[in-house]
Amino acid sequence: MSRKIAKYPTIDSIEIPQATREAWRQTLATLSQTMEVSASLIMRAHELRIEVFEKSPNPENIYETGEMSNLDTGLYCEWVMNHNRMLNVPNALLDSDWVNNPDIKLGMINYLGYPLFWPNGEIFGTICVLDQKERHYGQALEELLNQFRLIVQNQLADIYHQNRLEKTIAELLETQAHLSQQAGLAAIGEVTVNIAHQWRQPLNNLKLLLHSIKESPPERSGEVQEMLEQSQNLVQQLSEIISNFSNFFSSSQEMRSFSINEKIQATLSIIYPTLESEGIKLVVEMFEGLTAQGLPQEFGHVILNIIKNSCESFEQKEVKEGLIRIRSHQLDTREAEITILDNAGGIEIEPIEKIFEPYVTSKFKAQGTGLGLYISKIFIEQHMGGSLSVQNLSEGALFKIRLPQGELN
Repeated sequence: MSRKIAKYPTIDSIEIPQATREAWRQTLATLSQTMEVSASLIMRAHELRIEVFEKSPNPENIYETGEMSNLDTGLYCEWVMNHNRMLNVPNALLDSDWVNNPDIKLGMINYLGYPLFWPNGEIFGTICVLDQKERHYGQALEELLNQFRLIVQNQLADIYHQNRLEKTIAELLETQAHLSQQAGLAAIGEVTVNIAHQWRQPLNNLKLLLHSIKESPPERSGEVQEMLEQSQNLVQQLSEIISNFSNFFSSSQEMRSFSINEKIQATLSIIYPTLESEGIKLVVEMFEGLTAQGLPQEFGHVILNIIKNSCESFEQKEVKEGLIRIRSHQLDTREAEITILDNAGGIEIEPIEKIFEPYVTSKFKAQGTGLGLYISKIFIEQHMGGSLSVQNLSEGALFKIRLPQGELN
């Protein structure tokens, strides 16, 4: 059995708040009293039916809230929605076009109604009055009903735009979560490269030692013992590297006080071998005992992202002696400030704040996605209540991170 095609493009997904529905009931009560009619209704169209959405509470009103009628049955309201204009039927019994409409069976021979629309032009339904006797309303009462129609449509517009805003916010939050996940994966990729780099030399040394042990004759047992001790030291070194990376990717995502210096040092221990191999000098000045309130793991990712951004600037601009200065200190505002300054000549984007927008990058297209600094700003400002800014100085880009201070237990 084939599914019937919807008669009208309608929006069924938006709910009307109860407070609005109560206001509509009061409006309909006023209409019934002022116009002295049996029923005042707000009707809502659905795919194949129409619903008595709200009704005036007067005893003469025989319609029930939630009552449904099929479309394509000759209803007054259906004509209004089909033609998108007012309909005034003084007496359906005397009108050949309306003498057989379904509402006559209920005794409702009189009708006056207007269409109701969502702000995007799609039909919501109708606002109408019905009576059991012939009526000639005149222009004043027609305009009164029209004014109530405009009030209802303004409320529909507010509801529609609020719904769109909530959906947009939900989509942005979903996108932000996805980008945060991307940033985390990017950080894992970056750290994996550093693991490989830091493991390469110890593994090569360990391989040579094991080969030497294997080839050593029994009479050189003293040398073998020394090589075994060296092997154990190398294994311990590899274990410490893994421990550093495990600490960096700690799964705790609760806001807490943490040592800024310790987290920066833990992050630097990961990337330092890469900096050293690329000839980049690192100068660190730490304010003793400085703490912050926030998410340590995300803070570490931000530091890593900013340093990585400087490294890529050195490569892009072919800086021979790259220098990164990291400094932490306490502000009078009870905030902790961390500054990261390089000598790569600055960021060539105007205005410079655009560097924090998604998919904006000063790098070659083959390098990165332009999400690292965008996610970093989200981490610092939205997740931790701090601030992340950047400015160009004569020697290069200066990033400033400010976080609320914490207290370690």
